[in-house]
Amino acid sequence: MIDLKQKTISTDEALEVIIFNELGTITKPTLISWIKKNKLGKKVGGRWRVNEEKFFKYLGVTGD
Repeated sequence: MIDLKQKTISTDEALEVIIFNELGTITKPTLISWIKKNKLGKKVGGRWRVNEEKFFKYLGVTGD
């Protein structure tokens, strides 16, 4: 069953999370590679959406 309540963020928002948490900087192609390799999101309407919970867990940060 699909969880329709999963919050997703855009790739731009995901890049901002990385910068905000002082984890360095990465390029959008690198981020998309992480998303694919680690199943952190999916492509919706031609754009990548990142599962917020999985992404934060992957980075080891909280959403606060």
